[in-house]
Amino acid sequence: MVRYMIRRLLFAFISIIVVIGLLYLLLDVGMARFWNRNPLSVDIKNAWKGLLFYTERIIKDFDFGVSLDGKDVWNLVWPKFKLTMMYNLIALAIFVPTGIFLGIQAALHKNKIIDVLVSVFAMVFNSIPSFIVIFFLVMYVGYAWELLPPQAPFYSAPLNKQLLGLIMPVFALAAWPTGKLAQIVKGELVEIMNSEHFLLLRTKGLSKKN
Repeated sequence: MVRYMIRRLLFAFISIIVVIGLLYLLLDVGMARFWNRNPLSVDIKNAWKGLLFYTERIIKDFDFGVSLDGKDVWNLVWPKFKLTMMYNLIALAIFVPTGIFLGIQAALHKNKIIDVLVSVFAMVFNSIPSFIVIFFLVMYVGYAWELLPPQAPFYSAPLNKQLLGLIMPVFALAAWPTGKLAQIVKGELVEIMNSEHFLLLRTKGLSKKN
């Protein structure tokens, strides 16, 4: 479990670095017309130097620069970053115990209805990216059926509105890791339950509940 979490955090860190580098390069190309440059003539060397300089400013001075209208970028990004982190932390707090619980139940009731339901849930949400899930949730559950808020409510909104606004993004973030974790836990438990020492204990009268 610890190895899985470390691997996920390392993968997230590498993904962030790669995304930041690609975004900087794309924005540098996209701003070519603003700086009166030919957008087709991309200077990778200067772009790389600019990325290193930008990263150094962030690390040393916590300076993210300013927007085109002169506003501090950090003040623009922080509210959205805080909301994103809240969604991810809530999803983490939900999918870890839920995935473990479902995996245990699927292993203890192998080939029964709960095992089938967990397997179907994992198969469906393992094959559908989270951004596709949230797209359909927003379009249908949010706008078409009006069951949940399609956008994050304002901080001044009532508590019940804010809680309802958490359901769709948290579900979209937690669905895939819940199914994945349930499959991992189930596989490990089934392997342990079929091991020789466990079978020996079963022959001596030990039941699954014990």
